[in-house]
Amino acid sequence: MAQRYEARLSSSSSHSISRRPPAAAFAQPPPGQTSHTAALYSSGSEPIRSFGFASGFGDKYDLAEQLGSGTFGIVHVAVHKETGERFAVKSMPKRFAGDGTLEAYYVRRVLNEVDICNHLGSDSVLNEVDICNHLGRSLNVCYLYEVFEDGTCVDLVMELCAGGQLWDKVKMGSYSEKDAQRLVREMARAVAQCHGMDVMLRDIKPENFMFLDKTPDSPLKAIDFGISVFCKPGQYVDVRAGTPIYIAPEVLRMNYTLSADVWSLGIVAYQLLTGRLPFSGEDGQEVSDEYMAKQQYNNKDVFRAVLKAELDFTSPPWDTLSAAARDFVQSCLNRDEKKRPTAEQLLQHPWLQDEADISDVPFADTIVQRLQRYGLYGRFRQVALKALMQSIAEQDGESSQQFRDMRRVFEQMDRNADGRVTYSELKAALQSGHFQLSPSEVEQLAEQLDSQHSGTIDWSEWVAAMADWRSFQGTRDWDVLIGRAFAAMDPNGDGVISAEELEQLLCGEDGCEFPDTVEAALREADRDHDGVVSMQDFKEFIESKTDDSLSLFEARVSRDGSGSDSSGSSGSSDSA
Repeated sequence: MAQRYEARLSSSSSHSISRRPPAAAFAQPPPGQTSHTAALYSSGSEPIRSFGFASGFGDKYDLAEQLGSGTFGIVHVAVHKETGERFAVKSMPKRFAGDGTLEAYYVRRVLNEVDICNHLGSDSVLNEVDICNHLGRSLNVCYLYEVFEDGTCVDLVMELCAGGQLWDKVKMGSYSEKDAQRLVREMARAVAQCHGMDVMLRDIKPENFMFLDKTPDSPLKAIDFGISVFCKPGQYVDVRAGTPIYIAPEVLRMNYTLSADVWSLGIVAYQLLTGRLPFSGEDGQEVSDEYMAKQQYNNKDVFRAVLKAELDFTSPPWDTLSAAARDFVQSCLNRDEKKRPTAEQLLQHPWLQDEADISDVPFADTIVQRLQRYGLYGRFRQVALKALMQSIAEQDGESSQQFRDMRRVFEQMDRNADGRVTYSELKAALQSGHFQLSPSEVEQLAEQLDSQHSGTIDWSEWVAAMADWRSFQGTRDWDVLIGRAFAAMDPNGDGVISAEELEQLLCGEDGCEFPDTVEAALREADRDHDGVVSMQDFKEFIESKTDDSLSLFEARVSRDGSGSDSSGSSGSSDSA
């Protein structure tokens, strides 16, 4: 089985090596850019002996059949002892240094998965837990429910994707172009969402996408964020990482940015359309044939193919595929990374567009998209948007079409007309048949609005989640609206939001359930690092770049629900 690597690879070996490259291997960052090397290979804190996650996995779950294994863990089915519900659990055995502390690379690897699925955007070392809990709010990413640990292992309890790997489909031969288009669109959404949150995946391949179930049109979910990294615009990464057959040429040169993920996506798209790899000629044909037949390769040969091999866009079935499909894949596989489109731009490519005119999509068909988008916002941004939309409503009333649309859907769900939508009423609306959602996905989306676990959602919370608030940015009253929102979050009127006030805003009277909640908000919003959020900090935070166009998210409208395509065209009210 081919493996990914994160280190300097031997040109004569097909196995992965997991160690830090020697200092001489690192390229120097271009002027004005910063290097990720130090952050990638240090924990940023003192050595630790445990993570502090909850204990008692065995008290809550029974292990069932094994689903797979990898370098850092084994995946089983886990059955909840009380409900019988089935999950996937990724068990990652602990790796200890000689002094009894956890190996620094293991610490970063485990927490990478939690951090990017949980609290994406924090600067902490928390990285497979944190990258999962935040992106897990998206329907394009496998959902992380909870994390346990004992003296020997860390267990990540995740959504069970029972439909198998995308690789299983690739091995069967080329997809129809229509089927490939749908799957590539879903992968491109996952990549665009990550890039919009300053996360580079670095290991895009068919094995890291799984189908939720075995139905023909099953949703596709991204899994495994163990070697993903935070990478903001203007930063570059100088460590080779990924599965060699899918990595971009610039990764081999150890100087790459987010566009490296686009190359990898292009390789997978090529496989789905043709059933093979794009490398041909003297430098690539043998590598392509051996990998597709046996998933084996020689690193030296792969590197030569990635850097130099001809890319075949003429052999069958390209003669029967559309020009738009060819253009899409060719744009991804441009060896000049500066000429590749961004992941978000790919979503606008003609090949991925639906027949429906996006201006004709009603607001009600975009609710699932809006809930996903809201779930990707950090908790402080959610609270801030609630205050901002209240400020807008007070100044302008609710006369705009946007407010009328939101009010109509809210009142349809509020069956007893008490001004609040219960958790059950929201779930019932999502399960009405209008949307194609699994029971677990309905729970995930509903939880975005009921963050305080009160069991109800009021009008202000609904507006914060549904509104296209960027349509108000830049208006003549914008600064006034921001000022009013800030004042509503500054109860003592001293001009700053302190850590204590933040805790009250984010978590209520009972305090924060999860550690680092307040600290994470300060890291994101306290721009001058003085321990409080000032009015200027708040304005800069609200206006800071967030790629949150509705086109990044799946609409999941059922084909027999309203006639709209389920692939996710956004309504005309989206101005983000």
